Amino acid sequence: LPAMLYTAAGAIDNPWSLSMARADKAGRILANLLLEREHGHRPVILMGWSTGARMIFTCLEILAAAPDGAGQGIVDSAFLLGCPVEADEQRWGAALGIVADRLVNGYAPGDWLLSLVSRASLSVSSIAGLTPIPHSGVENVHVGAYLGAKGHLKYSTRARRIFEALGVSGSSIAGGHDKA
Repeated sequence: LPAMLYTAAGAIDNPWSLSMARADKAGRILANLLLEREHGHRPVILMGWSTGARMIFTCLEILAAAPDGAGQGIVDSAFLLGCPVEADEQRWGAALGIVADRLVNGYAPGDWLLSLVSRASLSVSSIAGLTPIPHSGVENVHVGAYLGAKGHLKYSTRARRIFEALGVSGSSIAGGHDKA
């Protein structure tokens, strides 16, 4: 069994590392677009799962680091489900500083796929999508009951239901679908 897991991790690691790098790049692009106010001057709500959540987190970090507080007032709330980012209190505190209302970390401790690929590629012991963030301002929500035994693979079909349970109105949720 350990040899099989090691082999599986090697097969997953390259595509996973590539998707993480692309999520970070997309987060930088999103942050730049938001700073340029391409969306107008209304605050945005950002929602994502898996590498989409990582993209949003990268965006929040860049907005928080923007000179002269240029990133302030852009993001109303951010909802991150199964986020493959280190559960570091300082990083999440910086991201929280840029969000006007809610920063939500949806986590599922039993998400074995996220655990396997993240811990193998990120080399950290605490992953946000698997555990609560140790910062009092971050809203931690256990979403494992929505995912069932398939864990991480179910975010794509259960995300709408999770976002609605978190109080995000249906009109704010773009795309996605919901299957039983």
